[in-house]
Amino acid sequence: MAELFFISKALALQIHRQQIERFGGALGIRDEALLASALGAARQTWHYCGDIFQIAAQYCYSLANQKRPTMDNDQLYDWGINTATQQVSREELADFLKQHCA
Repeated sequence: MAELFFISKALALQIHRQQIERFGGALGIRDEALLASALGAARQTWHYCGDIFQIAAQYCYSLANQKRPTMDNDQLYDWGINTATQQVSREELADFLKQHCA
């Protein structure tokens, strides 16, 4: 199994920049503390449960919810992620990922 790594601030910003270039939206960080919190939540989830699928679900909830730290404004993206994260629990999302990505 490959060594586990967590998304750093630099990598998160690089991914954000690539997504903006590809799909459009506003580039930038709305709230540095929210970004740090979102990235740290995945690490905390790992230490709490040790499940990589829970980490993936935590990144989804922390980085793509209504209080996301980035300044993108793609309304379709907002609708899709907000709908998914409000109708599915983190545990249900982790179970889905485990079933379809393992």
